[in-house]
Amino acid sequence: MKTRFKNKKVIYTTADKFTTDYVTSIKKKTTDKLREKYRTIDVLIIDDVQFLTGKKQTQEELYNIFNVMYESNKQIILSGDRPARELSELEPRLRSRFEW
Repeated sequence: MKTRFKNKKVIYTTADKFTTDYVTSIKKKTTDKLREKYRTIDVLIIDDVQFLTGKKQTQEELYNIFNVMYESNKQIILSGDRPARELSELEPRLRSRFEW
C-alpha cells in the first residue's frame, strides 16, 4: 500500500502495540500526541483486534479515533482471528463499528 500510494500516511499496528502505546501515553501524559498521530493519517491497519477485548480504556480511545477517521473518509482495516460479532468482551458500540 505504501509503495502504491506514496503520498498517503499509513500506520500498521497490532492491537497489543496500540494498547501499549496508549498506556504509555497515559503514563507520560502525551495522549494528545497519540491522538494527533492516529487522527491525521489516511489509513489505519490494526491486526489481531481480538486482543482488545477486556481493555475498556483502549477500546474507548480506538472508538474515538475510528469515528474521527470515518468522518474524514479515511480508511480503517481491521483483522482478527474471528468475526467481530464473536468478540463478546468488545464494547458493543466498537463492535458495531467493526462490523461495518
